[in-house]
Amino acid sequence: MKVRFSRMVQKIALVGILLMCAGFVVVVIWPGILENFLPEKSESGKTTDLGELFQGSPVVDSDSWANVRLPDTNGDFLGLSDFRGNVVLLNFWATWCRSCVSEMADMQKLHQKLNGKAFVMIAINIKESPSHVKNFIETQNLTFTALLDPDGITLGRFGVRALPTTLILDKSGQLVETIIGPRNWSSRTFLAKFNKLINQRIDES
Repeated sequence: MKVRFSRMVQKIALVGILLMCAGFVVVVIWPGILENFLPEKSESGKTTDLGELFQGSPVVDSDSWANVRLPDTNGDFLGLSDFRGNVVLLNFWATWCRSCVSEMADMQKLHQKLNGKAFVMIAINIKESPSHVKNFIETQNLTFTALLDPDGITLGRFGVRALPTTLILDKSGQLVETIIGPRNWSSRTFLAKFNKLINQRIDES
């Protein structure tokens, strides 16, 4: 009888230990593992598209994109060299990307605030038809420059690994900053950043 009771106590103790281990895994280890598979959050705290899980710091060389020329929604070809002497906000996007669409209104506001200054906003659409992109631009009343990349050639050329990705270039065409994910582009912070770049002499380091 004592032997059976002893074995029962041992089994209960073993079950208790297993439950404690399981609880440790769920509470301590599992959240860390799960975090690697969940979408990251944008600056506003809202969850962004899964594409942002592939973000990384693109390795870019300004010489590699100097001669890239793409058509706009009217079929006219433009390249970054056409905008030399201007600060450039270069945004990579697609209409199916919710995070991309969510920042377009703020991009338009920034574009309007800096109108008339040495600033250019260019949105490069990835792998969508000209008619679809043109309709979206007109429907959303966007007035900044929209270029088309139906084959996605710029992704590798500019080191883009996620949408939306935005490159900020100074007036000499050098990369200043790479930003992955949506932002409130019309905020005072970004307005001050761009005004500083606009007022900066090209030969300043």
